[in-house]
Amino acid sequence: VEPTVVCPHCALVSPTAPACPVISSGRLCVPSEQPVCVSAVVGTGRLIVCGSTLWMADTSYQKDHNSMVLGHLFSWLSHSRQALDLCPASPPVVQEGGTLPDTAALAHRYRPKLLAPESLPADFRNMVSLDVYDFDTSLLPEVLELYKNLGLNYEPLQLEKPAFEQPKPPLQASVHVPRLSDTPCAPSLELFDLDEEFASNAVRLARLTARSIGDKEVDFYISQVGHLLGITEHTVDASPKAVLSHVLSVITQFKRAGV
Repeated sequence: VEPTVVCPHCALVSPTAPACPVISSGRLCVPSEQPVCVSAVVGTGRLIVCGSTLWMADTSYQKDHNSMVLGHLFSWLSHSRQALDLCPASPPVVQEGGTLPDTAALAHRYRPKLLAPESLPADFRNMVSLDVYDFDTSLLPEVLELYKNLGLNYEPLQLEKPAFEQPKPPLQASVHVPRLSDTPCAPSLELFDLDEEFASNAVRLARLTARSIGDKEVDFYISQVGHLLGITEHTVDASPKAVLSHVLSVITQFKRAGV
């Protein structure tokens, strides 16, 4: 597991030869994967440059792996034999960062409209067009006189009921009841729980731990854990004693190899 460092208000550092990057920003930072701490060796002297010293303060010293990383840096500065080599022969290649615009500053200088507004007339009444809603009654006497000349009786207009065209004929109730084919019995296929089948071992162990709470279910819990982790494949039977015996033997061999 890569150690992580909490470094508030940290600035980027541009390493040049013979400096080597030691700590870089994470993938979720902006800018990402850029050096924030470099080291250099000149003769018998050693130097470490960090973009900020707040990660060494009391408020950030105990966060994540700050104390561990700081201990390695001081061990390297003091020429300790157990210190890590912070200046390898082939240092990692640092990609050149690109220039990004200051989005926060540009957001406060927005321009809602770039086009010049139209000039307004001096008289506001010219902005409203009344011709659309105008009602002219000057031809009404001529229309009434035309009724007399044609020998027609003047009557008010009547409302005609609209007749809507129907593209399809109206629906009618079905005479025969539709016959639906029901399954005579349950399907012969076996039902599977897809979440259980495609779940990872970590998810299965979490579900098994949540279900096995009582002291009486310890034997069942050990047997199922051995089956999930593949321990029962190396034992004679799947009993809890066999699983624990195999785990104890593996741990013992691992410790002997370390000695």
